[in-house]
Amino acid sequence: MAGNSQARNAELVRALLDGVGRHLKDGKSALARGFVESCYDGVAYEDMLEMSPADLEGSALGLFEFAYRRRRGQSKVRVYNPTARRHGWHATHTVVELVNPDRPFLVDSIIAALNRLDLTVHLLIHPVIRVRRDSGGHLIAVGEAEGRRESVVQVQVSQQLSRGRLKEIEAELRTAPPAPQPPLQSVSSPDGHLHTCCATTTKALVVSTASFLAACTIPSVSPA
Repeated sequence: MAGNSQARNAELVRALLDGVGRHLKDGKSALARGFVESCYDGVAYEDMLEMSPADLEGSALGLFEFAYRRRRGQSKVRVYNPTARRHGWHATHTVVELVNPDRPFLVDSIIAALNRLDLTVHLLIHPVIRVRRDSGGHLIAVGEAEGRRESVVQVQVSQQLSRGRLKEIEAELRTAPPAPQPPLQSVSSPDGHLHTCCATTTKALVVSTASFLAACTIPSVSPA
């Protein structure tokens, strides 16, 4: 079962990469393909099926374009409601995107900030990617061993329609204090692999709200 799921996932990612490549010129196309593969290689097949192929491509392209330029030391935050006319794809959730230098417990800080705003997380994508940038902050290479580690985060949360609310979310994420180190717990995912909850990884971590809470909740132990 796990093998079939991985094969279907790989096939869907290949189709996604082909779609992304068709939208960009040769030089940028290769960068985009490497970036998108790093972001979506670990995404669950079922999660990707929740979006149409066009919306999945638009989401991936939008995330790449957002991350394409980042000045050294800059923390980028974007909160928006994607529409096909303006962004090239559509979602029924509000989308939160961040690109930062990698640091421990970054995702925990983000989730804590969203919780303070009473937002429900529906999908979380968090790859840590090694990149090289030119003096202007533009991407010139993805996945090279000598590249700097950057955290790329895309979160889909319960939809917020007012402009003021979107600005409030962005402001909270820009000022969110680092989360304290949470207890670490080894958990078994449906594919049978063990994962350490809240540990920084270089693979994409994509979870629904339910699986995220299940993985990060330490069960109580009854007294002997």
